[in-house]
Amino acid sequence: MFWGIEISKVPVKVTPAFDLHITTACLSAVAKDTGRNVIQVKYDGKTYSLCSLKLGGIEHSTLDTIFEEGKEIEFSVSGNNTICLTGYFVDSMFGEDEEGNEEDDDEEEEGEEDEDEEMEGEDEDDEEEDEEEEDEEDDEDDEVEAALEQQILEQALKRKAQIEADKNKQQKKPKQEEPVKQTTPVKQQTPPAKPATPVTAKQTTPTKPATNAVAKQATPTKPVEAAAKPVAAEKKKPVSSIVTLPSGLQYEDIVVGSGPSPKSGKKVSVKYIGKLTNGKTFDSSLRTPFSFRIGIREVIRGWDIGVASMKVGGKRRLTIPSDLAYGKSGAPPTIPPNATLIFDVELVSCAQ
Repeated sequence: MFWGIEISKVPVKVTPAFDLHITTACLSAVAKDTGRNVIQVKYDGKTYSLCSLKLGGIEHSTLDTIFEEGKEIEFSVSGNNTICLTGYFVDSMFGEDEEGNEEDDDEEEEGEEDEDEEMEGEDEDDEEEDEEEEDEEDDEDDEVEAALEQQILEQALKRKAQIEADKNKQQKKPKQEEPVKQTTPVKQQTPPAKPATPVTAKQTTPTKPATNAVAKQATPTKPVEAAAKPVAAEKKKPVSSIVTLPSGLQYEDIVVGSGPSPKSGKKVSVKYIGKLTNGKTFDSSLRTPFSFRIGIREVIRGWDIGVASMKVGGKRRLTIPSDLAYGKSGAPPTIPPNATLIFDVELVSCAQ
């Protein structure tokens, strides 16, 4: 049964015929004073404060206070506004039905206990199923990561073998060119100069062709020396697939893409695996590509720099120093301070 009363500075005494449950205190609709209004209740000879209300601040408060039937209660307000208290008389007012209600309550409690036990059993089954599904998903993720790592390793080994093969070919080329010398034909031209010696009148004329022959001998040697210089220059060129930029970032192209390169401010999508230098994986996005706009600091600087020169379809390994990643603070708990990060990145697409 509903119960309500308006109280102000003038104390109001109430003696409830049944247990009284007060649930709400609210400023009246005509309240104008902006000062604080404290609801006070005098019960069993002592005065208590129930709540404090203020116009423009807390104008309503929820209470959960029960007063015993037959005991006098005195309400008053310390303030200038009128406050409305509302609530209801509890079920003790239905005294005749208490015994029957208690029996019904016992039956309901027993039924609720049985339902709770059934729900607990179902919850345990659901938790076991969820754990099995999570384990299966984790196993699938591990298999995908392992397959990708194996693919990247195989590609790196093939790339390394190709580089070694190219290096061996470059070293063998000079040996094949060395036997080609023009000194032997010059020696065959010298005998025709000897028949000029019987001519006693003028011996100076045959000698001039001899000087020309000597000059001819000198000329073939120059191309040989010139040919040797490019070979020596080729030996000095280092053969390496790892590129180090002035910023300290290093990258190695595992697969060079054939599509377009990203443009600053445009959206790109990548798949990646992030690892620490000890080989521990701290992040990955293999099933669903990760998208961001390049060159506007939506990601760490190492990504903006390292992905900018890739082409769609390309795969690249980025070694990013800490000052281009998360710096001194790191990203706890997965990335420690001053950590160098290694990312295997595949450029899936980029907007033009």
